[in-house]
Amino acid sequence: VRQYDGAIPALELPVDRPRRAFRTFDSLREDLVLDAALVEAVRKLGSRHGASLFVTLFSAFGALLARLSGQDDLVVGVPSAGQASGGHESLVGHCVQLLPIRVAADVEQPFTALLEATRGRVLDAYEHQACTFGQLLKKLQVPRDPGRRPLVSVLFNLDQAIRSEDLSAAGLKVGLASNPRLYENFDLFLNASQSDGRVILECQYNTGLFDGESVRRWLELYRTALQRLAADPQQATVDAF
Repeated sequence: VRQYDGAIPALELPVDRPRRAFRTFDSLREDLVLDAALVEAVRKLGSRHGASLFVTLFSAFGALLARLSGQDDLVVGVPSAGQASGGHESLVGHCVQLLPIRVAADVEQPFTALLEATRGRVLDAYEHQACTFGQLLKKLQVPRDPGRRPLVSVLFNLDQAIRSEDLSAAGLKVGLASNPRLYENFDLFLNASQSDGRVILECQYNTGLFDGESVRRWLELYRTALQRLAADPQQATVDAF
């Protein structure tokens, strides 16, 4: 809760249409593939600084949001297993809890500084996930706006790695694909799906706010930034975009 002392930022991404007075949920998806060589380079970058692939991708995504919005203080949500928050670790099922992570994205600093700071924020969030999103909203007394979600409008997730050969059987070739959703609860939801060494960026977006062309451009910008940051993580983060 102490991370949210003072004014709480509302993320203001550039929109293609004005935000309506009341939320809409119509959604489409744009995909972009990060090849295995880039994924491995990003993984090694994180490893050199004690960060997982998730934290490294998440840090770069936070930098992208900061670059697009012009804000250096923002909140991004990540999903986690809800069993931990309810004390039911042995429960089997799809229980999801939303962890809001406040990112101090000073893009003038080297990316390594952002990476290390974000790693700490992510670890703190998971350590305190017993405090549910609903409980946090009550404690913070976040003002409600019918046109946007409270506190978290953008979500990021990294799926566990899956190898096609682990699912194959004799005489059977397996391919993996996910279905885009026609409705989404967030303005933007970037799901990074790992498959056979690659990462597929699946970006659901609210069609009442954004055009597919804008989202495609942002995904390309994200991929380019990852390439540049993997090659030179000491450069000012803003120079990668």
